[in-house]
Amino acid sequence: MKLLNTLILGLLIGTQWVSGQNYSWSSQKSETFLGIQSDGVSEEKAALLGFNNAYGSYVTGIIGNTAAEKAGLKPFDYLYGIDDHRTSERDDLTDLIQKYEPGEQVTLHLIRNGKPISQKITFGKRSDKRDNKRNREEDPYFGVSPDSGCSDDEVGVPVDVSSNSTAAEMGLHDGDLILAINGHPMIDWGDISTAIDAMNIGETITVDYLRNGEQKTGSIPIKSLAETKPLRSSTRYSYKPPHEYAFLGINSDRISREKARKLGFDNPYGHYVTNVIRNTAADRANIQPFDYIYGVDEYRTAKDQDLTTILKKYKPGDQGVIHLIRKSKRQTVPVTLSRRSDARYSDQDKCEEPFFGIRSSHTSRDEDGVTVDIVANSTAQAMGLKDGAVIKSINGHPMYDWTDISTAIDNMKVGQTATVEYSQNGQRKTGSEPIKSYCDTKTKINKSYGNDWSDWMNDDEGISVSPRSPRSPTNRRNLDNVRIKIQDVNPHEAEAMKRQHGVEIPTTNDLRVNNLKLLPNSEEGVFRLTFELPQSGETNIRIFNTAGRQIYNYDLGRFSGDFSDEVNISQNGDGSYFLNIRQGNKTMTQKIDLHNN
Repeated sequence: MKLLNTLILGLLIGTQWVSGQNYSWSSQKSETFLGIQSDGVSEEKAALLGFNNAYGSYVTGIIGNTAAEKAGLKPFDYLYGIDDHRTSERDDLTDLIQKYEPGEQVTLHLIRNGKPISQKITFGKRSDKRDNKRNREEDPYFGVSPDSGCSDDEVGVPVDVSSNSTAAEMGLHDGDLILAINGHPMIDWGDISTAIDAMNIGETITVDYLRNGEQKTGSIPIKSLAETKPLRSSTRYSYKPPHEYAFLGINSDRISREKARKLGFDNPYGHYVTNVIRNTAADRANIQPFDYIYGVDEYRTAKDQDLTTILKKYKPGDQGVIHLIRKSKRQTVPVTLSRRSDARYSDQDKCEEPFFGIRSSHTSRDEDGVTVDIVANSTAQAMGLKDGAVIKSINGHPMYDWTDISTAIDNMKVGQTATVEYSQNGQRKTGSEPIKSYCDTKTKINKSYGNDWSDWMNDDEGISVSPRSPRSPTNRRNLDNVRIKIQDVNPHEAEAMKRQHGVEIPTTNDLRVNNLKLLPNSEEGVFRLTFELPQSGETNIRIFNTAGRQIYNYDLGRFSGDFSDEVNISQNGDGSYFLNIRQGNKTMTQKIDLHNN
């Protein structure tokens, strides 16, 4: 399902107790609503398209029965002003809309097909909207995916072509560079998605493309997916309860565009594997931590389609091919998808977890790697690391952030040799040592933490790598009696997080967020985090525990609208967590308290 970049206005955040849980609520000062889905553009893309103002909104979709639809706005329109107001680094289109009320008529300034035009428009209300929903079988399907290679061309998108598709029938080949679709220039994969999503089945698609330096043009009616590829089963795209969806069996992180660039990933919307769960499809297919998964069969991850969305197209028992990058090499891995109930989790004594013995350092560096301080009597100290060392790689995997450190250590076994490349006092070094357990390192600790992780998570000795949720007990935690309280962060708590763990917890809540909720799903043993962002901008969501460990990180890119995702914090035990939502230079932070009644 597409992440809706709808532009809306207004909210206030408060709290109230409902059925033993504390949910956030919001109210809107105004319902002023334009009714578009949109993306921002980079300065480079704006220059290529001839936009002098790089802070406008590039329309990717129109919502039914709204002001935008009634005024005839179209995908690929670039909106940069209302009346005498213009978008800027400080004010995006949402900020301009906030100056008006429903029913007001304004002049909207935009660029269409390279020409600036002005359009009269009367703002409506959010309640007027009618979603343009259609069944999966009714979606147009061109049959291209991002090419595995790269292109030096500024304009154009290199593609691979699916067999028996509209693209194949048109005559496109793997590696062709699509220059334009229906007259609209294609700069990136988002443009491809916008062009195809705006069409209807049977409508003629015209494509300008480049092959071996020769420009070609093809036109043909676009088919549906059902016409192009036979479905694996008649229920492939019908609704299924969550427990009937196919289950791959990984824990993963989304990564930033900057990290994707450093790692050489041309698709920044894939999933970086942090753990493989035993007795699952991923386990049997030998998928490994640090694999970067970017597709299944003909489907590729994109801004509006993550791996979870792709897997919901399958059912348990379906066979497929996983597309991934492992140690900079692209691979395809055949897989037979499993059920979530097949998963087996370790019930290991937390005291016996591998513990390298590092904590986040407050020292900042301009070089790649993770700067750390060292815990006494640890593996890291025995290896020769000292405070301020910059870890470059562990066991051959490059380290760019603390998530990489956690992934590398958490997937080792006590006694296994850890090989670490690091920089210290300007010298590049390599060390190898068998990794100790936490109890071997902290000799004064003589207790077992059992299944109550609160002491473990809050230890004041600086635990750098705490147990991860995949190593939870086999039985999922019962969430029926969990009490959830969401509230503002106390400045003293934020200061303690910064002083003890080097984690910045902002307390200035200047980002507007609607309908923030954390809903327990006892059947799956996880929570569902939902909210709505009325404004648009580069958005990131993070959750930290009180030991300063980041347990959730989702980089949404430029985003506005409704957000919903599963958050597996239940296995980290009762206690407090910090949720931070950042959009541009604005932020909202809430403290989440989980307690059994």
